[in-house]
Amino acid sequence: MTGSHAVDAARRRHPSVRTPVPSSTLAARLAEQVARTGARWPEVAAAVLADRGTTGLDRADYARSLGVSWTALEQAEAGALGPDELPPPLRRVLVAVPVR
Repeated sequence: MTGSHAVDAARRRHPSVRTPVPSSTLAARLAEQVARTGARWPEVAAAVLADRGTTGLDRADYARSLGVSWTALEQAEAGALGPDELPPPLRRVLVAVPVR
């Protein structure tokens, strides 16, 4: 089994695949945690983190898949960027992953 096949097989066996948490629930929980750090935009960070989490991609691959810079993604995940400051691909994430 090659490296990528082994990773794919491991992902299929992971418990989160059998009992996935809805994205909105995950985002709400993440928003609470990010808010504790004092971030200006915890809901934005939570939506981006939840979306990236569902993809299984690391930060660099996720940024590349969306066509955004690693720095912009890092700032969004830290809650440093508001909705109007996000690059358009990350703004679409806010619509796809509502935070309760």
